[in-house]
Amino acid sequence: MIKIFYGLSGTFKGTTIKSILSNNQDIAVVWSMIKTWKRLETGIYSGLIERNDLNYALLHLCNLEHTLKTTDKKDILVERGVSDMSYYRLQAYRNIDPDASDKWIREAIEEELRICQGQAVHKILLVQNDREFIENVVLSEKTRREVFPDLDTYLKCQDQYVKFCEKYNDISEVITINNAKSYLESLGIEYNEELYKS
Repeated sequence: MIKIFYGLSGTFKGTTIKSILSNNQDIAVVWSMIKTWKRLETGIYSGLIERNDLNYALLHLCNLEHTLKTTDKKDILVERGVSDMSYYRLQAYRNIDPDASDKWIREAIEEELRICQGQAVHKILLVQNDREFIENVVLSEKTRREVFPDLDTYLKCQDQYVKFCEKYNDISEVITINNAKSYLESLGIEYNEELYKS
């Protein structure tokens, strides 16, 4: 079984995966490498390459294929699906051309499933509805605050993101997080607000 986790911000996708791993080590993980890519892209490669969210999609597909070819574990957890990166790029395209084609998004998702080699894929969408947590923790991070200047903007973008995910993906399960502390405790994780501000 391959489980792919979706969510507007990365706050709890990784945490949920780590919680699963704490109870079962016989699972492979495809971690999102977006933060590493951005650090290099804006650091030593600053000004040398064109910034484009689809770079992350390519990196994701390569990491997924590499993991599936090299692991002997039958269960795989994936922190982000390829449509996550496509979401941001489509917004940029549609700001220029409202009728921009979305064919490439569907093709990317088909490629992701092809890489999964016919294995069962379970897609889990995390929806963060704890307004206090979003405002005090998620939006306290500088890069997120640049994208989402306030709570209303975040919630509006999350609504668009959820509709996008449901349109392009066959979502298997939606987990709505109304209380971040309770959600973490349900995973067996002690709530510490400072850990999620990084």
